[in-house]
Amino acid sequence: PATVQLDASGTGSIAAGDVFDAVNSSDNCGTVNPQSVSPSSFTCANLGENPVTLTVNDGHGNTATCSATVTVADPNGFCSQVVCLDGEIAKLVMDVEGMGLNSSIERAITSRLELAAYKFCLWNSASTAISNLENIITYVQYQRGRYIPIGQANYIIGQIQALIDALNDGIAECCSGAARGPQPANVVEGSEALKLEVAPNPFRSETGIQFYLPDAGPASLDVFNLQGQRVRSLLAETLDAGRHARQWDGTADGGQALSAGVYLVRLRTEAGVLVKKVSLAR
Repeated sequence: PATVQLDASGTGSIAAGDVFDAVNSSDNCGTVNPQSVSPSSFTCANLGENPVTLTVNDGHGNTATCSATVTVADPNGFCSQVVCLDGEIAKLVMDVEGMGLNSSIERAITSRLELAAYKFCLWNSASTAISNLENIITYVQYQRGRYIPIGQANYIIGQIQALIDALNDGIAECCSGAARGPQPANVVEGSEALKLEVAPNPFRSETGIQFYLPDAGPASLDVFNLQGQRVRSLLAETLDAGRHARQWDGTADGGQALSAGVYLVRLRTEAGVLVKKVSLAR
């Protein structure tokens, strides 16, 4: 099967010839030629194996299709990045509030932004968030040059489009601390719910990270900076259900000490995703 290596921006593509197997292809009327493949573009949302449809022709007006598998890989680690959608929206809201726009126009934008963040954190639906953000772009485009200066409108649209790109790339997260993702039917609220705790917080030399898994399964525990870059991988394995603990000493994967500041501890499991903010003091 063909393999697509995502580039440093988290995107990759293939051509029909990348999937076409010339050795095992034949035709009674002529030479089999690769014509098209669909889909041909991939992002972080497509990591792993993906089915594609290959179309070929023989140069005499005859075509045929077949299924193939394309494996998408991320050699540059772009997909390990995280964009805190709710945090970025909060920053954009502050930017809009500082533009001196008409109060009704300002509130129309900021309230819709806040609603988009709220719905994303509540429902974990990238498609819903994208639809909400695209509606805001449409509104800003309509008001551009009328009640919103062109430069400011372009800035708002650019920032929102970057959020949409992160959602499409599958690297947007809700970092407010709420659990994300659908929970299995047998997970109940209370002692059996997915949990993540960090203490002491703030910390200087070392902090303890405790978490509870309602079911056995794969789990990963990572630390990110506020730019969305993963700085430390603490865990990536299959665990039994129950309580687990890890320690973090404020260092990166290479062992170098990280600077003081706020970091994000993210627990990802099949039951959902939890994110906690932790402050490192030096």
